[in-house]
This record gives sequence, C-alpha cells and structure tokens, in this order.
Amino acid sequence: MTSRPVTGPQPARYQPGQLVVALEHCGKVADVLALAAADPVVEERSDLLGLALLSFKADPRAVTGWLRGQLGSGGARIREQAYEEDLGPLLSALRAWFGARHAGWYPTMGKNRLVGSVTGGDGVVSHGGGGMPTALERPLPARTGGVGTDVTVGVLDTGIAEHPWLSGGWTGRGSDMLTSPLPYRPEDGHATFVAGLVLGQAPAATVKVHRVLERPAVTDCWTAATAIVHFGRSGLDVLNLSFVCYTEDGEAPLALAQAVDRLGPDLVVVAAAGNHGHKSFETKEGAYEGYAAFSITDPGNADAVITVGATHRNWPHTYGVSFFSSRGPTGDGRLKPDLVAPGERIRAPFPDGQWGDLDGTSMAAPHVSGAAAMLLARYSELIGHPARVKRILCETATDLSRERSFQGHGMLDVLRAFQSI
Repeated sequence: MTSRPVTGPQPARYQPGQLVVALEHCGKVADVLALAAADPVVEERSDLLGLALLSFKADPRAVTGWLRGQLGSGGARIREQAYEEDLGPLLSALRAWFGARHAGWYPTMGKNRLVGSVTGGDGVVSHGGGGMPTALERPLPARTGGVGTDVTVGVLDTGIAEHPWLSGGWTGRGSDMLTSPLPYRPEDGHATFVAGLVLGQAPAATVKVHRVLERPAVTDCWTAATAIVHFGRSGLDVLNLSFVCYTEDGEAPLALAQAVDRLGPDLVVVAAAGNHGHKSFETKEGAYEGYAAFSITDPGNADAVITVGATHRNWPHTYGVSFFSSRGPTGDGRLKPDLVAPGERIRAPFPDGQWGDLDGTSMAAPHVSGAAAMLLARYSELIGHPARVKRILCETATDLSRERSFQGHGMLDVLRAFQSI
C-alpha cells in the first residue's frame, strides 16, 4: 500500500475536495453533491474500515451556497467559513440539508485530515518541528538477546534506515527503507528512533516496520487508517503508533477512530498522547500561555489503546510530566493519558549510523510498546489479551503525584509489572 500525496494547504490541515463517508451513506452524500454540480467521485471503498473516500471538484463555497439556498431561512445557521478552503461550512450545510429532510438524521462523514509524526511540541499537526537530534559522543551499549523472543512489534511510521545497532532486529519491505538523500531532516529518522527504543526495551523482539508517513513525515487520515487495519492484521502482537492528528474544531478524525475500532481483539495498541499540552497564543485580552486540557490527540483518544504521555528521562519525580505532553481528559470526559514514560532527551539510533537525543511523546510510546513485548514474551498466557496487558501496565505504574489528567496512572514501571504477575 502506497501513501497518498498530501495536497492540502498547510493552514487547512486536511486534503481539500475530499470527504470520508460511511459506506452505507456514501451514495446519499454523492447524490446531493451531484445535485449541487460538485462532480463527486468515489475514490476508494474500504470494507475493513466501513468507509469510503469521496472527492469532488467544485469549490466548496459554491456547494455550501447552493445548500444554503435549498435550506432557505435555515441556511443562515450554517457557520461562516474560517478560510477559503475550509470544509467545515460544507459539512455543516450537508448535515443541515439531510437533517431538514430526515427528522434530524444526517450521514456519518468528516474531513480527510492530515497526520504526522510527533517530534515537536508546536503546531496543530506535528511533523518534525523539534530540530536535529543532539549528536552523542559514543553509541549505546550493544543489544543483548533474550528478552522479547517470538514477539513482533509493528511500527507504523516513516521509512527506516539501516543502522548497525538495529541489525537483525527488524524486518520490512524495500519500500519501507529510508531512501531520502543526505542531509537527513529530523523527521526522516523517526522510525529509526522508534524501532531503536522498542529494541532497547525488548532486544530479542522483532520490529516490523511499515512506512506510511512520507517526507516530511506526514500523510492523511485515510492513508493512515487503511494502513492501520491492514498492518494491524499482519500477525503483530503489539502495534506502536507514534503519530498524531490533533483537531481544534472538536471533531475526531473519522477514519482514524474507525481504524482502531476495527482492529482485531488480540492486538496490544500503544499510541503517543501528542505534544500539544502547552499553548501560547494571542487573545483580545493579551497573550496567553499555559497548559492545555483536552489536548490528547488521535488515535490516542481511542478507549482501548494504551495512550502514553512523556516525562523526564532522569528525574521524573522532580520535574513530573513534560510540559509539551498532551493533557486529558478526552472530549467526552474519559481519563487519558493512561500512563507516562521517558520522553525527554531520549537516546536512540539515527540514520546514517548516527546516534542522538530527541524529545516527544513519540519517544515515550515505544518504551511502553517494548515493555508490552517483554510481558508477552515472558508470560505467553497474556498473548491475545490486550486489555489485561493494559491493566497490568497501568496498575503497576509509579505515581508521580501529579494530576490524573497529566500523568494518567503514573510512570511506566517494568519491574513492578513483572512482579505483579
């Protein structure tokens, strides 16, 4: 499966002229768009997702205007556009059109949003804002075998680079290899970093890499979601998702949410919480800066996944949760993140045989994926029981005495997790 090129304008943070629609509702939405002379086309259908990708060629403002005209006085309630390419008013108009004719019912549909790797603390869509990693004077100690045997951890991410320290620890297709020319940009090394952190926890595990984020480590939700359901059903024991989609309009990315729900019941899924826990912006009253509640990203918002925030590598009790780590609860009031793990100044392999330090919840999540792999390798009765693995890791986490919406159950404690079984 190849990644879809991202064509959307960066301020919009989604693919223009595309809607994600429930399969059973796709025909109805396409019919209305055809009435509005939008020239709709069903680009893809996914039975696994239960969704279709619907594109149209018309200016969304023209389609919204036509729908407003059909609604008469009710069209005045449709919110104004935020900027030229905004699909929000179009979706609002479509929902109002169906609602007026079907007693309030409207189809399940949403934008095809962008997602990216989590290496920087700023931006609504994170994809490599943290700069180059800090070079290390010497590499980490050589990997030793034993822990993680016969367990496969999937890393859905960027391409991966050959690195001596990772030798023999990962598998992938030719298309999953990093082929970008030097000099590497920080986001190019994302999967290499993540794979190294998993193998640092579970040296004998097999990391299976699948490339979904293209340069600059970004894709859209449809591409990521289809990759999640296909890759997640390829014989993995653990799936690490160190990428995010953060929305400020309160609407969850439909395709990502559906993908996680459609995964098999036997898979442990670990997701980064996101790096949106601290905000600074201008208001009419002046500058605002502070921690941001309700900032957990998708797919970390999904109930069944293990959502991981970040903490200091060496002094977590002193410094607590990293300032950039996304805070809970979720928009519907559920407690997230589930726990935190080291995510500041984390050392791991980098492309071109280098080593470096990086920050982010992307670096925290593979610590938990590696811990889950260790548990599955040591206690084979846990294989196929992801809810039990999640419960063990959460119940044995070390309390950092921070707010529950900051730290979750606390900091990952692998030794206590093993001792509890």
